Amino acid sequence: RFLANMEKFEVNDQLGKGAQGVVYLVTEKNGGKKWALKKIECKDESEANKAYKEMSALECLQQHPYLCPYKEYFVSYDKSLSAMFVSVLTEYFPKGDMAKILADKREKSEGLDEQVIKKWLGQIIEAMMFVHKRKIIHRDLKPSNVFITEDDSVAIGDFGVLTVMRDIRTKTRAAVGSMNWMSPEVLERAYDELSDVWSLGCILLELASTAFTDNATMGGKLCEIK
Repeated sequence: RFLANMEKFEVNDQLGKGAQGVVYLVTEKNGGKKWALKKIECKDESEANKAYKEMSALECLQQHPYLCPYKEYFVSYDKSLSAMFVSVLTEYFPKGDMAKILADKREKSEGLDEQVIKKWLGQIIEAMMFVHKRKIIHRDLKPSNVFITEDDSVAIGDFGVLTVMRDIRTKTRAAVGSMNWMSPEVLERAYDELSDVWSLGCILLELASTAFTDNATMGGKLCEIK
């Protein structure tokens, strides 16, 4: 099924690689629209099926303006790697993510405009309220998962690492992503939507301190607070 879906796209470039998988820039052959394709490796068929079910549970999130919509998702087996993958096709954002904005500002020792911080904070809060009301948590909310749209609004993505609340309210997998923004309880005991609130606080601290902190200082401060 992966090959059948991929026949519709041309792979242009690798956008990034993280603990959860590899992200590629692809172009739709019929129409030329660009998309981001994320391939997430799974340990076995059971884990792949679980990830597929989690993605299915996210269909209720497609209508919100501050969430990153996906076009489709599918499970595949790569014979050359002897591995199972869940592939997720999502919107592509040429302006990049919030992590890029933070890095650019820190490099110049510039602060973000207060109105921009308020706008992004409000949009993330609206999005997470929408998500939490549907009994879903993100669990890996961080600047690199918050994309910037053409009108400089936010679009929260990378929901492939979330846990559906109705299934379980405790850790189900090994740690994913960066530890800096994760709440302490994620690795130690039961957690719920308040873990996303912790992560949002970490993001707000970063947004408000670009003029006087570099990446190393901020990373150390977030660990110290945790």
